Amino acid sequence: MRTKTAYKQVKKVARSGFTLVELMISTALTSLLSVYFFLAIITAQRLYESTIADVELSLQAQMLREKLLFNVVDGEGGLMNASRDCMEYSSPANPKKKSDTVKYRMYNSGPKTTLTVKNKKMNADRGNANKMAMPSARFVSEEVFALSESGNQLNMTLNLMIEQGSRHYQLKQEVPSPFLNN
Repeated sequence: MRTKTAYKQVKKVARSGFTLVELMISTALTSLLSVYFFLAIITAQRLYESTIADVELSLQAQMLREKLLFNVVDGEGGLMNASRDCMEYSSPANPKKKSDTVKYRMYNSGPKTTLTVKNKKMNADRGNANKMAMPSARFVSEEVFALSESGNQLNMTLNLMIEQGSRHYQLKQEVPSPFLNN
């Protein structure tokens, strides 16, 4: 009798646990769930990066717009304070293209301020030239300035880009600057 009881106990112990098929299925499911989890993390990280880049581009475009319109030269203001008579706009050969340079002065006898876009950066020859620098954003194109068809305002295309690793993020804003005394 003892052997039968001992045999039944050994048989019960041998049957408890997982079979090889059950282990393989659970491993496959765990691996599949791990892959989906890591894909979700990578997607969330890229979404975070693009959101941060969009915010950074928006802030830098806003700062540049405010500087161009109101604070290129201390005490003289910016493009919003210029009249059409005091503006020198170099028209490109192709009328559909925009210029990379604009010269203006605040008063008929005052000094001229030249704004240029070269090497995808904007520069001013006087005033707050260092304030035109953007820490991480660059212009996509050097063609920034264009006169409106009526000639009563200067349109600026702020087409900015930030590079983060191998990815590029862009923001494009059209900024009108009407001339005074038109």
